[in-house]
Amino acid sequence: MTTAAPVPTPADPTPPPGSRPNIPPVSVPGKPGAPGTFTEIPATTIRRVIAQRLTESKTTIPHAYASIDCDMAAVMKLRKDLAKDQIKVSVNDFIIKAAAVTLRDMPEVNVTWSGDGPHPLDSIHISVAVATDRGLITPIIRDAANKGVQEISATAKVHLND
Repeated sequence: MTTAAPVPTPADPTPPPGSRPNIPPVSVPGKPGAPGTFTEIPATTIRRVIAQRLTESKTTIPHAYASIDCDMAAVMKLRKDLAKDQIKVSVNDFIIKAAAVTLRDMPEVNVTWSGDGPHPLDSIHISVAVATDRGLITPIIRDAANKGVQEISATAKVHLND
């Protein structure tokens, strides 16, 4: 007498609600993605260069992070007052100016790093990542500590239209 080996039952392919699937679903090009899928978009040359430069910047330059709560009421009032005179500046423009002035006032932070140690920089250039229809771009505000907020705003806008 022969007996058949037990047939394994497949595991339930549907994960419990609120959990992640064990194997991500596969995206099908040209079809809308289901939850948990993604669609690959071919990278343009500019996107490849941006990705390469941002990765290089993040991996070769020391980064430090700090956070602080700020009362921005005065900045918001100033923006509103400037807007009455058709001067449009963003909160980000004020933050760029504040960062630049801080780097000027604390030159020991405005350095690059090499195998020999920190090398002070003579200039204060600030780059900001901005999402556009063409992808992520990073306009550079050169000599930001010596520019006013309105000039910082205008410089960033010029680079966005390059």
